[in-house]
Amino acid sequence: MAKILLTGWSGFIGSHVLDELKGGRNSVKLFQGDITKPADCIRNCRDMDTVFNLAALTYLPPSDVNPKAYMDVNFNGVVNLLNCKEMFSRFIQVSSSFVNGSVPPEFLPIRVGGNPLEPQDPYGIAKLAAEKAVASYAKKFGFDYLIIRPFNNFGPRQSRHFVIPHFIQQALNDGVITVRGNNEREFLFVEDTARIMANYLERKATGIKQICRGEPYHILDIAQRIADIVGKVDVKLVESDRPKDIPTLYGTPSDPYPMTPLDDALKKTIKWYAKNRPWEKT
Repeated sequence: MAKILLTGWSGFIGSHVLDELKGGRNSVKLFQGDITKPADCIRNCRDMDTVFNLAALTYLPPSDVNPKAYMDVNFNGVVNLLNCKEMFSRFIQVSSSFVNGSVPPEFLPIRVGGNPLEPQDPYGIAKLAAEKAVASYAKKFGFDYLIIRPFNNFGPRQSRHFVIPHFIQQALNDGVITVRGNNEREFLFVEDTARIMANYLERKATGIKQICRGEPYHILDIAQRIADIVGKVDVKLVESDRPKDIPTLYGTPSDPYPMTPLDDALKKTIKWYAKNRPWEKT
């Protein structure tokens, strides 16, 4: 039985990964503390086989305002864990598709190693720096590593600040969804992502893996699907308030996995938000 240290387990994707790992054959220890504090990392990493790092600041827009906070967590925190290298034999780092930056059309769909990595915001820069640190430490100190790059996720428990929960909130409360810009994105159901990550853990996969559907959708299309599911909801498109946002981001999955049909995933997500209405509790 392997001993897995799971960081970020109370977060959006991390909580779903924890659901997948519960009752499995591995022993899962939940990180307690703060990965930006070396002493907390040392205390938690002791006697572990695998460190599975999902701890991160993930909401991208504030990274331009407070880049230091994103670097502290998304890079320095990872280095703090890596400095416990004598305590584990495997490291799994959850990265992001945003390490790619704005990809020219000739490199779409994105494949691992198929395009230059040019992140254009502090969030993506910190994530890419963390990837480089993981690979460098692994090569120098001789432990196995896996870097996972998931594309955009959605589902139950996601912060209302992200696009799909925000659309759902507007649909349920206002009967109107306002779409600011019409960028093109992958949209992954978080339960699929968590299942794939857990499978990579079990398979002892190494290197870099990309999780995506290979099916991009315009933001306006997603809003219309939500409106159709909720019913009696109007959709209006206005100019983006984030003109420097990446216009198109989609890829080819590293491995073939079945994915929940998009409308089924949206229905399940809408049902959760309609029942829980987390925005009324904040």
